[in-house]
Amino acid sequence: MNSEGFLSSPYPYVIQDGTFIGFENYPENRTGHAFAIKGLKYIDDENAMNFSYRYYTDDWDIDSHTINVEWLHDINDNWTVGARARYYTQSGSNFAKPIGSYSPTDKYVASDYRMTAFDSYDFGIPVTYKPSLESPYSISFSIDYYTTSDNAYIKQWFGESNIQAIYTTIRIDYEF
Repeated sequence: MNSEGFLSSPYPYVIQDGTFIGFENYPENRTGHAFAIKGLKYIDDENAMNFSYRYYTDDWDIDSHTINVEWLHDINDNWTVGARARYYTQSGSNFAKPIGSYSPTDKYVASDYRMTAFDSYDFGIPVTYKPSLESPYSISFSIDYYTTSDNAYIKQWFGESNIQAIYTTIRIDYEF
């Protein structure tokens, strides 16, 4: 990945001790690299496991690790259910400072928690329906629970020490 230009949002800002510090401002260039590996384990005619790992690093000193595990079970030729878990961890960027540490003379100002160190967890239950084995269509639904570790930036913006969410996804796939 190589990004150039205005990489921060023009809207978030930092105020500390009643003083306006500045709008979010990040370096104008970012180069990152990712490595991923995925494995599939056939257990039997009705069960399979998916495993994946991804490592990411960039020149803002953000390093991240993502681990995914998913179990899928075919109930019959039309229905598949499963369970999945995802763990994500990252280090903070080289320019993000602790809340309360910025000054108006700082070249870079971060207000987004994704520029700081944090962990997140995601647990989900996917369900897929395929009308027939020959059908190019399938419909998937999932319900997931997502949470992050405690983070001062999240607390500053949202008033809670971490993000927690229950979300659903509905998807229609067409295979050709």
